[in-house]
Amino acid sequence: MVRQDWDFTIIRSTMKKAAETLSIKIGDLLITNVYFPPRSSDSPTAEVREEVLQILDMEDRKHILTGDWNAHSSAWHSHKTDERGSMIEDELDSRGNHVILNENTFTRAATGILSSPDITMATADIASRATWHTCGVVNTDHLPIIIAMDSEIPKREKPKRVICNYRKPTGRVSKPTSRRGS
Repeated sequence: MVRQDWDFTIIRSTMKKAAETLSIKIGDLLITNVYFPPRSSDSPTAEVREEVLQILDMEDRKHILTGDWNAHSSAWHSHKTDERGSMIEDELDSRGNHVILNENTFTRAATGILSSPDITMATADIASRATWHTCGVVNTDHLPIIIAMDSEIPKREKPKRVICNYRKPTGRVSKPTSRRGS
């Protein structure tokens, strides 16, 4: 979710069988949100692997990648590491230009099982300026994630609004009265 007053441009939006992505540009910062369906989290198909590679190769500077990857790894504080998590971990290690921002907490709480299928990472040039945390439990199994950065965000100028009321008054206007106590 992007604040309504931020000035941003949609760069890329895809809906494929393997993944859905939305990339926006805010100033010189690129933010990509991803969703990988869980159906193949234990066996990354060539299609899933290809989509992960395309996402990781999008930009090597000023890029935040976040979303529900449906991948588990101890690197982002899951209780287990599955095949998809291992593949993403290997790709991050081989590239070396993304830093995982997830801090010592889970991102999903469902049926008593705590896990972290949601991953947030940033390119190395901005990772030290970003903070990450989850907040409160809402009526969903995934916890809201807050990512903050110490940079200025370009804001949209609000158009000036003039409101005119052309209706006639519906009642009498009376002068206020005051009571004096005795």
